[in-house]
Amino acid sequence: MSTHIHIIEDEKGDVVDYNYFCSDLCNQSFCGEHDLHYDGEYGQVEHDANVLCENCEEPLRGLTNEHGTDQTEEEWNSWKEEVKNLKLKPYLDVLQNKIGLEYR
Repeated sequence: MSTHIHIIEDEKGDVVDYNYFCSDLCNQSFCGEHDLHYDGEYGQVEHDANVLCENCEEPLRGLTNEHGTDQTEEEWNSWKEEVKNLKLKPYLDVLQNKIGLEYR
């Protein structure tokens, strides 16, 4: 999967951060919703760490793991599963509180 970025600059024009997106469409949507200037497509970008799409929260695979070495398929799948569980936790907490559902 290719990663698209939106470069964030300060008032002097220096790069201060990046927003990462799974697609140019997510980049455009995010810019429109947050009143940011869309500078055109900036895709096919590689990045070191795993991140989530700033717009839809799709996991985006980085090149390295937390130790700075090449990420294995197993590490990537483990990270995606952890993200999925973190996204579901608030909903599971509500269910647990409403109907006494227990989960692990």
